[in-house]
Amino acid sequence: VWSGPRNISTSLMRSFSNRGDCKVMDEPFYGAYLFKTRKNHPLRDEIIKTMSTDYNEIAKKCSEEKFSGQILYQKQMAHHIFPSLDLRFLDRMHNIFLIRKPEYVVRSFNEKVESFELEDIGIKQQLRIFKYLFEKTGRAPFVCSSSDLLTDPEGTLRKICEHVGISFNKNMLAWPEGPHPDDGIWGKIWYQNTNKSTRFINGGSRKITLTAYQKSIVEQAYPYYHELDAIRKFYLKPSN
Repeated sequence: VWSGPRNISTSLMRSFSNRGDCKVMDEPFYGAYLFKTRKNHPLRDEIIKTMSTDYNEIAKKCSEEKFSGQILYQKQMAHHIFPSLDLRFLDRMHNIFLIRKPEYVVRSFNEKVESFELEDIGIKQQLRIFKYLFEKTGRAPFVCSSSDLLTDPEGTLRKICEHVGISFNKNMLAWPEGPHPDDGIWGKIWYQNTNKSTRFINGGSRKITLTAYQKSIVEQAYPYYHELDAIRKFYLKPSN
């Protein structure tokens, strides 16, 4: 599942983890991303020490690793992937995309990271990965949004399962409160809200106020978001 930060991607990982037949992998490229970019994220040094920083080694692990369970769910951050990385490892897996309106992403991300750019929120890289897959297969990968999961969790989860060829499981609708043993060590910083949750909860749309700095990134993000959202809306159309 290709996401950006603050897209409720951790909740979706919790949902799949609770199936009982699914092993989850949490942001396997994060350590390599921090090592290569020297980004000053919380727990940076600890993350780098505990993870591989070799992109090719990680890509091989993602596409070839033996795992327990019938399904391997990978929570991937699109901005962790660099243009120089060969994307052919994606050919061995099902890929879907999770998007969120940029204003919500930018506002939430800025609460954790003081200074960042468009490239740090993943939407540009999501579109690049999407186009690679589309050109490779001739079929548009499935795209959904955080709002879809919050307003219609069962319907959206059923569509995700359908598009990757697995059965829907009712256990996906809820999960135990608290951290998960497969969480990355960064979970204690980034997953505080998810750790308090037990299901997808629709809090309703809310008006948010952005600073001029945040608005500039949102404006840059929207062209990429609109392209992916158009595919999402295509998949939302009822089938005849």
